[in-house]
Amino acid sequence: MIIGLLGAFVALSTGYVAAEQNRDALERNVLQAHENFAVLTTTAYGILAASYIILLLSEFYPSLKDYSLFRLLSLLEKFFIETPFKYILVIIGLIAITITGALGGAMVYGPGIDPVVTWIYNMVV
Repeated sequence: MIIGLLGAFVALSTGYVAAEQNRDALERNVLQAHENFAVLTTTAYGILAASYIILLLSEFYPSLKDYSLFRLLSLLEKFFIETPFKYILVIIGLIAITITGALGGAMVYGPGIDPVVTWIYNMVV
């Protein structure tokens, strides 16, 4: 999860560079939707990754529990990891990354590349 999040940050930064190219209005709409779903994906999985980082820190450095800020972060970690909310974030991330990939594929190969891409493209555009 943590390594995947690092990859997502790299993908977002390279995507912002690629987005600076001039595009027509339809491409800009698809690109904006692609960007929004990429940010949603990164946010959903980022919350989970941050929770796992807090969990790892608490296991390897138990003395951190003496700090009130870390206790607060530990409460948030427990909420995001030990409740069904974890599954909601996973499902949101899965749907968002699927839409992000489909829109990326539509921009590179065209919206008719496969039925799923076509369906998602038509829903967004």
